[in-house]
Amino acid sequence: MRASELARASGRHKQVIGSLVDDLERLGYVERKADPADRRAKLICPTERGLLQMETAAAIMRTIRNVTRRRWAGRNTPPSSRLCAAWSTSNASPRGERANPPARGEAAHAGPGCARS
Repeated sequence: MRASELARASGRHKQVIGSLVDDLERLGYVERKADPADRRAKLICPTERGLLQMETAAAIMRTIRNVTRRRWAGRNTPPSSRLCAAWSTSNASPRGERANPPARGEAAHAGPGCARS
Protein backbone atom coordinates (compact mmCIF):
# COMPACT_ATOMS: atom_id res chain seq x y z
CA MET A 1 0.00 0.00 0.00
CA ARG A 2 1.28 3.48 -0.79
CA ALA A 3 1.71 6.09 1.93
CA SER A 4 -0.94 8.23 0.22
CA GLU A 5 -3.43 5.33 0.50
CA LEU A 6 -2.55 4.88 4.18
CA ALA A 7 -3.16 8.59 4.72
CA ARG A 8 -6.52 8.45 2.97
CA ALA A 9 -7.62 5.29 4.82
CA SER A 10 -6.56 6.65 8.21
CA GLY A 11 -7.79 10.20 7.70
CA ARG A 12 -4.32 11.54 8.55
CA HIS A 13 -2.18 13.96 6.58
CA LYS A 14 0.45 12.48 4.27
CA GLN A 15 3.19 14.19 6.27
CA VAL A 16 2.03 12.46 9.47
CA ILE A 17 1.96 9.07 7.73
CA GLY A 18 5.39 9.76 6.22
CA SER A 19 6.84 10.37 9.69
CA LEU A 20 5.18 7.25 11.08
CA VAL A 21 6.47 5.15 8.17
CA ASP A 22 9.97 6.59 8.69
CA ASP A 23 9.83 5.52 12.35
CA LEU A 24 8.43 2.06 11.53
CA GLU A 25 11.09 1.59 8.87
CA ARG A 26 13.85 2.63 11.29
CA LEU A 27 12.49 0.09 13.82
CA GLY A 28 12.40 -2.68 11.21
CA TYR A 29 8.62 -3.13 10.96
CA VAL A 30 8.17 -1.94 7.35
CA GLU A 31 10.24 -1.33 4.26
CA ARG A 32 9.69 0.78 1.19
CA LYS A 33 9.72 -1.03 -2.14
CA ALA A 34 9.31 0.21 -5.69
CA ASP A 35 5.73 0.00 -6.93
CA PRO A 36 5.74 -2.22 -10.04
CA ALA A 37 2.73 -0.27 -11.37
CA ASP A 38 4.45 3.13 -11.00
CA ARG A 39 8.22 3.44 -10.72
CA ARG A 40 7.90 6.86 -9.07
CA ALA A 41 5.85 5.49 -6.17
CA LYS A 42 6.90 3.37 -3.20
CA LEU A 43 4.91 0.65 -1.50
CA ILE A 44 4.97 0.38 2.28
CA CYS A 45 5.46 -3.33 2.99
CA PRO A 46 5.62 -5.07 6.35
CA THR A 47 8.84 -6.94 7.12
CA GLU A 48 8.83 -10.36 8.78
CA ARG A 49 9.14 -8.54 12.10
CA GLY A 50 6.18 -6.34 11.17
CA LEU A 51 4.06 -9.32 10.13
CA LEU A 52 4.81 -11.09 13.42
CA GLN A 53 3.80 -7.96 15.33
CA MET A 54 0.57 -7.71 13.32
CA GLU A 55 -0.23 -11.36 14.05
CA THR A 56 0.42 -10.80 17.77
CA ALA A 57 -1.87 -7.76 17.77
CA ALA A 58 -4.55 -9.72 15.90
CA ALA A 59 -4.36 -12.52 18.48
CA ILE A 60 -4.75 -10.01 21.31
CA MET A 61 -7.79 -8.46 19.61
CA ARG A 62 -9.36 -11.92 19.09
CA THR A 63 -8.84 -12.71 22.77
CA ILE A 64 -10.42 -9.42 23.83
CA ARG A 65 -13.43 -10.04 21.55
CA ASN A 66 -13.84 -13.65 22.74
CA VAL A 67 -13.63 -12.72 26.44
CA THR A 68 -16.10 -9.87 25.91
CA ARG A 69 -18.53 -12.18 24.07
CA ARG A 70 -18.33 -14.82 26.82
CA ARG A 71 -18.88 -12.27 29.57
CA TRP A 72 -21.83 -10.71 27.78
CA ALA A 73 -23.43 -13.98 26.56
CA GLY A 74 -27.22 -13.74 26.74
CA ARG A 75 -27.21 -9.99 27.45
CA ASN A 76 -27.57 -7.00 25.20
CA THR A 77 -24.56 -6.50 22.97
CA PRO A 78 -21.96 -4.41 24.81
CA PRO A 79 -20.75 -1.21 23.18
CA SER A 80 -17.21 -2.65 22.93
CA SER A 81 -18.47 -5.52 20.74
CA ARG A 82 -20.18 -3.10 18.39
CA LEU A 83 -16.99 -1.06 18.20
CA CYS A 84 -14.87 -4.16 17.56
CA ALA A 85 -17.25 -5.30 14.83
CA ALA A 86 -17.18 -1.88 13.17
CA TRP A 87 -13.39 -1.73 13.44
CA SER A 88 -12.76 -5.21 12.06
CA THR A 89 -14.99 -4.67 9.02
CA SER A 90 -13.82 -1.15 8.20
CA ASN A 91 -10.07 -1.18 8.71
CA ALA A 92 -7.83 -1.58 5.70
CA SER A 93 -5.52 -4.54 5.95
CA PRO A 94 -1.82 -3.77 5.79
CA ARG A 95 -1.45 -7.18 4.16
CA GLY A 96 -3.63 -6.08 1.30
CA GLU A 97 -6.03 -9.01 1.25
CA ARG A 98 -8.74 -8.68 3.91
CA ALA A 99 -9.83 -6.52 6.80
CA ASN A 100 -9.87 -9.33 9.36
CA PRO A 101 -6.44 -10.59 10.38
CA PRO A 102 -5.64 -14.25 9.75
CA ALA A 103 -6.10 -16.77 12.52
CA ARG A 104 -3.01 -18.19 14.19
CA GLY A 105 -1.26 -20.60 11.84
CA GLU A 106 -2.65 -19.07 8.64
CA ALA A 107 -0.17 -17.93 6.03
CA ALA A 108 0.86 -14.31 6.32
CA HIS A 109 0.50 -12.13 3.24
CA ALA A 110 2.36 -8.89 2.78
CA GLY A 111 0.09 -7.47 0.05
CA PRO A 112 0.45 -6.84 -3.68
CA GLY A 113 3.96 -5.88 -4.67
CA CYS A 114 5.33 -6.83 -1.24
CA ALA A 115 6.22 -10.44 -1.91
CA ARG A 116 8.99 -11.74 0.30
CA SER A 117 12.20 -12.69 -1.46
